[in-house]
Amino acid sequence: MTSRSQVVLASKRAEAWLEFVDTIAALGRLARTDPAIELLQVLQDECSRYGDTLEASLSTFAALSDGPVRWVGGMEQDDNPSVGHPKFYIWASAHQAALEIPRIALSLLNPPLESDADPRALRALSERLLIERWRTIVIPPNELAVLKERTRRERWKLVHQRRPFWAKDDDVTGQEVS
Repeated sequence: MTSRSQVVLASKRAEAWLEFVDTIAALGRLARTDPAIELLQVLQDECSRYGDTLEASLSTFAALSDGPVRWVGGMEQDDNPSVGHPKFYIWASAHQAALEIPRIALSLLNPPLESDADPRALRALSERLLIERWRTIVIPPNELAVLKERTRRERWKLVHQRRPFWAKDDDVTGQEVS
């Protein structure tokens, strides 16, 4: 079972991931591929480390949410990535958006890993993907601010929610455990 403190830590990291995506898009716009690719690797590592914890708590955050979160970004799968059309997303909570937006960025900007691929060719492909696709992960400043604030509000509600008497200290959901 996931403890409340683990979920709070994952929530804080997910809020930071939104900044990572925003910074990666800005670096892509400036064609500064080296720091963007390094930040992509950090984002991938963090999503791997905290993503499962956050995923396990999404229903709790959805219940605490102020309503759906909408984002226009990414692109339709069958479109040409350099000229594709954005896709419209709706998530149940800010935490779900904070988890999925980085996943979308990673799927669009990371080349597929092949065990026999030349590292230099992979690096060149990563740079090309970043330069071609940075527009697909842009989060407008006002949307970024609102999304981060909603993430903080959901986290505050989680920390300060009243739990039923049968809930254990490490029970995040507060539902009776059999």
